[in-house]
Amino acid sequence: MSKEFAQAVFDLCRTREVLAQNNPVLCELIAKSIGTHRVAEKTVRVQQGALFTFLITGDATSKLVERYRLHPNAIKSLARCGPGYLVSDEGLQPVVYGTLPPLQTDYALPRNDQSRARGLRLYERFVQGAGRRWGEDGLAQ
Repeated sequence: MSKEFAQAVFDLCRTREVLAQNNPVLCELIAKSIGTHRVAEKTVRVQQGALFTFLITGDATSKLVERYRLHPNAIKSLARCGPGYLVSDEGLQPVVYGTLPPLQTDYALPRNDQSRARGLRLYERFVQGAGRRWGEDGLAQ
């Protein structure tokens, strides 16, 4: 798919589930799409004291800065299974997804008849009968 189409789909999603990612570009894109908020940042000046200590000088500054609502490093540091974030119109919520046990059966699962089903029929076309011709209705001729 084209980059423009992928960007349009990404922009139109109103609800996103953010799980662990290790691609820094994708983490940055997700963090930017969630947005920022203003935070008051306070800086206090210190000077070195005796024996590797620090003494507060009494000088301090405060300013408003923009911070990510969800920092890219928070996305990178998520565990592989379980934790994530749900981003919706209601805000950003941390979530933990449970792990289901593997499905196991001691009998054969029933299959529906697929002979008349529409679809691409890639298995029949390329694996079973590579030389067969297919009509416009998707059925073998």
